Amino acid sequence: MVIIPAGSFMMGASSIESGTNSAEGPQRLVNIRKVAVGKFDITPKEWAAFEAATNHPTSGGCSWSDLANDISIKPWDTNPAANGKNLGFPQTDSHPAVCLTWKDVQDYIKWLSKEVWC
Repeated sequence: MVIIPAGSFMMGASSIESGTNSAEGPQRLVNIRKVAVGKFDITPKEWAAFEAATNHPTSGGCSWSDLANDISIKPWDTNPAANGKNLGFPQTDSHPAVCLTWKDVQDYIKWLSKEVWC
């Protein structure tokens, strides 16, 4: 994680700045609070630590796995047998975690925020 300190900055173009268009204004002060941002993708090892710590269930069904499937399942359709632990191709602990739903990631972020800020 990279910690970005709290601070302020001016966003947008001033009305007297040349070469700008109306979509770039008005100029305004933006305040941000301290935030931590991931520098790298979540790995399967990090995801497994989250699952172990929270008993988060492994979601089932993702697209673009390499599992043998029924010919009626198109590559872009969800394969119910595929998940982050069963992809049909090899992965190491340093690969990016895959087959995560939006909700899975929201749960991970909430957990990680508590871990980082405690």
